[in-house]
Amino acid sequence: MKVLSIDKIKRRIKLIPETSIDLLNIYRLIEPGDVVYSETTREVKKHRASGEVDSERIKIKIGIEVVKKIADPFMRRISLLGIIKHTDKEIDVIKKHHTIHLELEKPIEIESRMRFPLLLSLAKSTYRKVIHDVLCISIDDEKFAVIHISNSGVKILRTRELSPPVKGILQYQEEDTLSKNVDEVIKVIEEEIESRRKLELILLGPSVIIERFSKEIKAKRPEIGRLIKRQIRASSGGIDGLLEAMRMGSIGRHLKPLEDAFIVEETIRQVSKIPEKAKMGLEEVTKALSSGKRGLVLITEDYLWKLLGDERINSILSEAEKGRLELRIILSETEAAEKLDAFGGIVLINR
Repeated sequence: MKVLSIDKIKRRIKLIPETSIDLLNIYRLIEPGDVVYSETTREVKKHRASGEVDSERIKIKIGIEVVKKIADPFMRRISLLGIIKHTDKEIDVIKKHHTIHLELEKPIEIESRMRFPLLLSLAKSTYRKVIHDVLCISIDDEKFAVIHISNSGVKILRTRELSPPVKGILQYQEEDTLSKNVDEVIKVIEEEIESRRKLELILLGPSVIIERFSKEIKAKRPEIGRLIKRQIRASSGGIDGLLEAMRMGSIGRHLKPLEDAFIVEETIRQVSKIPEKAKMGLEEVTKALSSGKRGLVLITEDYLWKLLGDERINSILSEAEKGRLELRIILSETEAAEKLDAFGGIVLINR
């Protein structure tokens, strides 16, 4: 989430949601009575001197006093229904009904008298230094994958089989095969970095393979070689090598999917050693929290959207807001989320 401005006097925060988790956080903090500002379009009727009436759709900034909020788990959309209180144009819309749909990458401004401290806490928790996304080239002697990792998730851009080395062929033939594979990898890197700026490029795979590839890339294309910031060892390349490195925390923990993977893997290790330390499934987690147990609650993004209106989920969110437990939402469509779903979608780790 990007925080654009904070006005402590007006108790107003302007931000841009970047993921559906950001939408969930905003949803749970906005309450009826808050005022939300957003740019929108509205059809305005105009009366002509001739007596004719026509209409025009204009762009305006509207502020509504929230009356009701709705979360659509299927569309992953948050809607705020309310009464128009403010507008930056002199048109007759005050006190009329209007709905604001929260959208990714669209600025939203929230003014809250009662819950401003919680909004401020959310803003501070999401504030971070500029972090470059990762473009990972996961490679071995048979395959490679190009993966883009950002705070929004993990996106597999390319996977491809390479020409495998053949035992017994002459050395120059083996080097020719390597050279062709390097050329193919360079071509893919060029295509991907052209549309993405501020990337950290890393090579991942068996040490012998990535060292040879790195050397060849630097010899063929020095400017791309200079973009390679790290070489990370893994037992294999491709998707398997990436997942292995994410579980071990080898790539780092500076982006959300990397942190998610490490935390879920660490949780599984703890549970395997001390099973009674964990409560799995909503019923067990709710019962444990009711009895006074506290700790870290892991919940998948999909599971949270699905049960957002459930009172038990709302109770857990409320406890997290009050600082009585730590809550982490695991990004969907990741290996970490799949593993957590196997435990019921939600887990409490006693601390």
